[in-house]
Amino acid sequence: MYKYNIETLKNGLKLIRIPNKETNLILLQIQMKLGHDLETKKILECGHFIEHLFSTFTSSKYPDGKKNREDMAFKNIILDAEIQNKNIKFVLEFEKHNLEYVVDLVSNALIDFSVDKNIFKQEQNAVIEELNQIIKDVDYAFETKINKLLFKDHQRSYSEKIRLNNTKKLKPLDVQKYYTKYFTSKNYVIGIFGNIDNKHYKLLKTNMNKLKNKDSYKYSDYLLKIRDPIIFYNNKERVSNLKFIFNINSLLFEKEYYCIRGLLDILTGDLNSLLLKVLRNEKGLVYYCNGDYELDVYNKSLSLVTITTLCNTNNLLKVIEYIIEVLHYIKTEYIHEKYINTYKSLIKIQKQKEIFSKNPNDILSNYCTNLLWNYPIVSFNNEYKNLGNINKHLLKTQANKIFKKSNMIICYDGNKNMNKKILDIVSRL
Repeated sequence: MYKYNIETLKNGLKLIRIPNKETNLILLQIQMKLGHDLETKKILECGHFIEHLFSTFTSSKYPDGKKNREDMAFKNIILDAEIQNKNIKFVLEFEKHNLEYVVDLVSNALIDFSVDKNIFKQEQNAVIEELNQIIKDVDYAFETKINKLLFKDHQRSYSEKIRLNNTKKLKPLDVQKYYTKYFTSKNYVIGIFGNIDNKHYKLLKTNMNKLKNKDSYKYSDYLLKIRDPIIFYNNKERVSNLKFIFNINSLLFEKEYYCIRGLLDILTGDLNSLLLKVLRNEKGLVYYCNGDYELDVYNKSLSLVTITTLCNTNNLLKVIEYIIEVLHYIKTEYIHEKYINTYKSLIKIQKQKEIFSKNPNDILSNYCTNLLWNYPIVSFNNEYKNLGNINKHLLKTQANKIFKKSNMIICYDGNKNMNKKILDIVSRL
């Protein structure tokens, strides 16, 4: 869909450029190989904190965070920022006549970031309120227990309450130290899309060559071990959360991703999907059933597939039984072609919608992610070709790799402990 070129600067920074003369809109994206998974207990939420503060792009040249925000707002420069387990991402969307300003603002921040102490307290409170919002969620205790047991001795086991306590203690110097240690040229990539002339692209490269040249951060290896096949959280509710977790051995960049995505859509994608057809349409036991995947970019042991739903506690065993029956079916029998063909048709529709809407941000994001982790970029057309390249044999093989008792945990809450009965049902998988 879009042609691109990649350059690696002398300091190791990778740039990806997608030229497009059809629009005056420019997208600038920075992806960093940083995230919650690198945080020790002493620096918990420091990555989240710097995501907030760096969004003001303060530096020696542009030291006033409030003014920077106002300038960007009045220039209609749209900013989006997020942090995940192994990624911090900043996306700026703006008109071409603001390109020189944005390049100068962002490059100065990358080269010479300086915490604006005048806005530090406000952003600290913003992070605190984000964490409070998570803590006040009705399912917080349930999810916290799962993470504590599932990710024992790993950063993901730390609760939001622990992160909240640490956030309150963080000082401007802590955030500045984080920047000095981790914000280096080999820790991130920069992608730019739009009608960029050579003059401004050269300016970007010249500025980016000034970045610190250090080795990129390497995440420590971690082996997730399933210590107990059942996690139960006792409460007084008569409605139970139910979550199946499958620990799988696959990375985001491997071809198995396409089959996993297809399999989960066929299982839970709509009301006629295999699980919802039984659980809702035929038995009337649930309202929803979601299938999701979290494929790690570095450590296969941290990759998970989940199936989640909510039901009356009295119906919990029935729901588990029907889910196990469906999973056993797709492991032992071929999924009917009508489901596979429907999914392939959906992929074609999605491709046509993306071509019609021409939203380059997702494409730029995918390209940057692969480049950041040193994997080959998959073009737009090849991505959709791979998504549609599934069949009943591949799906059956993938189902047998994922849905196994040995790598499964069933998590539930409610006012009844049904561990023994659940173990009996699970033995049928």
